[in-house]
Amino acid sequence: MDKQYNVDDILSEIKSRKSMARAGKAPAAPPAPEPEDFPIPSSRRQESPVKAFPFPMDEQEELPHPNPLTSGRRSKSITEKARLRREEGTTIPKGPSAGGFQFNLEEPEEDVQIFSGKNEQRPIMSGFDPDVEEDFGYGQTRVLPKLEKTAPLDPEEFPIEEEPHYRDEYEDEYLEDEPGGKVDYSEYNSPGDRIDVARDIANVKLWLVLRAAITLLLTGILVYLAFSLNNQKLPLPVFMFPEENMKVFLLVNVVLTAALALVNSSAMGGGLINLFRGRANSDALPAFAVLAAVAQGVVLVANPEQMTTTGVSLLFCSSAMSMLFNALGKMSMINRIQRNFRIIGSERPKRTAALVESESFSAEYVRDSVRRHPTVVYSAPATFFTDFLALSYSDKYDVGIYKAVAPVCLGGALVVAVVTYFLTKSLVMATTALAAVLCVSAAFSSTFIENIPLGKLTKRLAPEGGMVSGTKAVEDFCDTKAVVLTDTDLFPDGYVKLHGIKSFAEGRVDQAIIDAASVACACQGALHPVFMQMIGGDKKLLRPVDNIVCENGMGLSAWVDSKRVLIGNRELMKNHGVKAPSLDYEQKYTVGENEVVYLACSGEISAMFVVSYHCVQDLAEQMDLLAGKGTKIVLHTTDANINPQKIWEVYGYPQEDVLLMSGDRYREFDEMRAPKEKVMAKLAYTGRASVLLKAIIACINARSSILAATVLQLAQIVVGYGAISFLAFVGSISSVSFSLLIGYQLIWFLVIFLFQQLKQA
Repeated sequence: MDKQYNVDDILSEIKSRKSMARAGKAPAAPPAPEPEDFPIPSSRRQESPVKAFPFPMDEQEELPHPNPLTSGRRSKSITEKARLRREEGTTIPKGPSAGGFQFNLEEPEEDVQIFSGKNEQRPIMSGFDPDVEEDFGYGQTRVLPKLEKTAPLDPEEFPIEEEPHYRDEYEDEYLEDEPGGKVDYSEYNSPGDRIDVARDIANVKLWLVLRAAITLLLTGILVYLAFSLNNQKLPLPVFMFPEENMKVFLLVNVVLTAALALVNSSAMGGGLINLFRGRANSDALPAFAVLAAVAQGVVLVANPEQMTTTGVSLLFCSSAMSMLFNALGKMSMINRIQRNFRIIGSERPKRTAALVESESFSAEYVRDSVRRHPTVVYSAPATFFTDFLALSYSDKYDVGIYKAVAPVCLGGALVVAVVTYFLTKSLVMATTALAAVLCVSAAFSSTFIENIPLGKLTKRLAPEGGMVSGTKAVEDFCDTKAVVLTDTDLFPDGYVKLHGIKSFAEGRVDQAIIDAASVACACQGALHPVFMQMIGGDKKLLRPVDNIVCENGMGLSAWVDSKRVLIGNRELMKNHGVKAPSLDYEQKYTVGENEVVYLACSGEISAMFVVSYHCVQDLAEQMDLLAGKGTKIVLHTTDANINPQKIWEVYGYPQEDVLLMSGDRYREFDEMRAPKEKVMAKLAYTGRASVLLKAIIACINARSSILAATVLQLAQIVVGYGAISFLAFVGSISSVSFSLLIGYQLIWFLVIFLFQQLKQA
């Protein structure tokens, strides 16, 4: 994807006019713009179409590079919404005017430059596209607005409103602006970016494979050289025999380790820079371990005779192993992102899982929660998912742990090195102690703690059309207290069976069925497929419906062609003064799983339908797991027969954990679950409700797995630091060998790896 956008001349023109406006000067009215008014570099005049012009946010603002795997920075969205979240307190001008210049969005004149955001051979649109949002969504074809001079707005006369936006306590960190970066044009901003983003992900994966392969080769050589130091049977080139030329031998090790650092420059640079900026991540400790090993080697190159006098072990290969596992962990991350993008980028209809924002709605069904308000999840259809790469690459949890751990380990290593130097008066012993502490702190599992459970989660969900983007989504859904499910989620098409129809009215029952089908189809409830089957699926037969009312636990009432139509149980009939058959008569038909549904038109019962409800097997399995988590189900239904007791009978879900949504919440819920054009790519799925529940359960399990593995890794670092410090202080740092450090790290890695693999995803 082309990411080079040169608009210096245009921005210079805007700055000039703004500075003149602030100085109170009245610039001459600009002439009609000629092509050279907005010059384009000659290197770009041959391109077709011309590169896109991004809507200027701030002349001084620069956004980070999207890919933390290659630059040490995190992906950022360039949408206006994401910019608002990054810039807390920034006010965004409403209306067409801003900064003393007016953007004329009328039909462009012939001399207005038109820009396209893709290097694709497709026609360029003219005029302003009304479907493009005010953030001028990148990747869209757009028109450069014509600038007209106007007087600056009076803040008192025209107060600038601050656009409301909602955030949670985690959102600031993963969208936080990072100075010194560049605008990210590789975020998935529109369906047209699908191929480009997929190519970018594939390129990152290829680079990681090459990086891991080269790192593995260099690490293998360093391990071989480390073993050859004390084993003369291992062949070496004559010029670097340690017995004859220790200095050359050490210098070769230093050069190989420096080459390894160069190959892993993104992790090295990102780890070091982020540490000094107060946002250390899992790259920091491996980077410092490599630097400490190089420092030990440089000191030994200057004093090669001390290799035999001190008896210290070379730690090049131990630090190289830490960097190798760092690369392997990131390979597992890019594999997860690639699988998820196949879901997000597919053309299949998708749904999103979202948190209920209304505190009153949530508190009505769940009252015990550790959060600001109870976490209640619902789903809704969604057209496009934004911020996918930013959420997938987010290192919020990673930074949250190492933001404290990395500086403490670095400080502790320096303390051990200084104390060792004063005790031994040897720079070699001090640098060896420094390298040993940092190598034992650079846990092999650091980049796997998140990616193992997230990878398991993705492997389970992807085949069924489910996607959880990363730790931000896990954080949001791991504390789910209730899930809103509809009757169609529990009993989709084909799982409500019609066994018979009993006619009562002397009139035409087929007309009554059409009226009932019209009401059922307007509500899109569980009975909708049953009535559509009765009329042969011909929607042309349906009639207009007015004033639909869902009466909790009883059924539906509505007006169809000036007739009152009732669909529900006997209580609904009694409530509207309609005489129903006796209970004994009804019980003849409610045998086994069967239930009855009455249809009344104009005050008389027209028909009785005998139906049965059946479970979706994969949904039943997920509901069993969900019940074990103590999660409640908020049931939205227009079917009188679907109630907590029926859910218990069909799915075995505890009745006390199934809560019927009150009728006064239906309108609010209908607004929440309305189809959405754009949502954040946290949790998405293309299948049935079973995939939604599986994803929520996986988030809960992934969170507990990450926390438990983090505790184990902290224990590993504490124990290792204590042991190395003790040996250094008693003058036995020479007993710390590279094989001891690698063995210690591998044992802990296997413990953490097996724990996370065996833990349920």
